[in-house]
Amino acid sequence: MKNRINSEKIEDKGYAGLACIDMDGTLVEDRLVYKLGLFLGISDKINEILEDMREHRIRGFEGSEQIARLLKGVYLDDIKRIAHDMKISEGAEKLVEYLKLRNYLVCIVTDSYVQAAEVVGSKVGIEYVWGNKLIVESGICTGEIKMPLGCKGDVECRYHSVCKLYALQTIAQEEGISLEKTIAIGDSESDLCMIKEANLGIAYRPKSEELRKVAKIVIDTNFYELLDVVKEKI
Repeated sequence: MKNRINSEKIEDKGYAGLACIDMDGTLVEDRLVYKLGLFLGISDKINEILEDMREHRIRGFEGSEQIARLLKGVYLDDIKRIAHDMKISEGAEKLVEYLKLRNYLVCIVTDSYVQAAEVVGSKVGIEYVWGNKLIVESGICTGEIKMPLGCKGDVECRYHSVCKLYALQTIAQEEGISLEKTIAIGDSESDLCMIKEANLGIAYRPKSEELRKVAKIVIDTNFYELLDVVKEKI
């Protein structure tokens, strides 16, 4: 699901471009699902689900549903606290600051949870998030999840709970931004289609060789180097 933080304060700014940035392993050094596994003592169960997803024994959205069920009974405030404590990647705030100075709409596009992405976004000045939404009643997770999906069913499609290609295209269309003015940054397989589609697709410390191959730029260091590249390209 998509959400704008403090949306009542945001007006149509006629954005010069769009930058979609993955959260886990990219904008932040940690991965929320691993942190939750440690906090709840369910790391083995989560790792088993993630392995099934990596080996394509289950579809991406099925894995997201299974992980959400493990969170039944967890207080949302605990998830937000863990998200707040995740370390921002070195130089990420400077990149966001520069992109906003250039009048780019900067978005977190994640297959994690919008409730966590909002917390991370508020730390770096990002006001737009797109991702899965945990269903919560009285502050407690129900074990259900609302997923934006959006996969087009191509042969290569992995049916992730969040189709980041769909997110990139939809946000650009809604904001009147040409795809020629788009940037996508991510580190994993779920970012591949978004990075391939964007005019400037950047693999940040990529976890797969396939992503490394399709990206126009590969960054293995930090966001300071990434910022230098962006300054040259836009």
